[in-house]
Amino acid sequence: MAHALGIDTEQRIRIWNFAASEMFGYSEDEILDHPLSILIPQDLRSAHTGTVRSFAEGARERRAMGQGNDLRAVRRNGDSFPVEVAISKIPVGDQILLMASVRDMTDRRETEHALAHRVAELGSVIRAIPDSVCRLEADGTFVEASPGSGDGIFL
Repeated sequence: MAHALGIDTEQRIRIWNFAASEMFGYSEDEILDHPLSILIPQDLRSAHTGTVRSFAEGARERRAMGQGNDLRAVRRNGDSFPVEVAISKIPVGDQILLMASVRDMTDRRETEHALAHRVAELGSVIRAIPDSVCRLEADGTFVEASPGSGDGIFL
């Protein structure tokens, strides 16, 4: 289910779905008409407000935010968490509504961290083996070899 919310050009929350309630911890009644900044970490609020304003006033109709960056949001309980956001402009009468689909990236970031740790562990093991051992990518691309492999033994 998409975690969706919509804001007006004054950056006040106008649309809030059930999935957003579950992710952020606010009911629709609690959050509607509040400023979007309530969902942004304090240290990022000023910059975020300017970025959203520039998007709203600009020519682009859509924008992905947080891909490859550390974009964060804040839950009702104060916990900060990583997110990716896709935002689109929707004309409603003579106004513009900014619709955002928000994805909680907590599980993905934890998985990426665990995978990087396992890869580092594997490299440590390979470097500690005195015999000839090498590690290849799935496509056969050479990654690394143990010191016992010598120079170019696998090439």
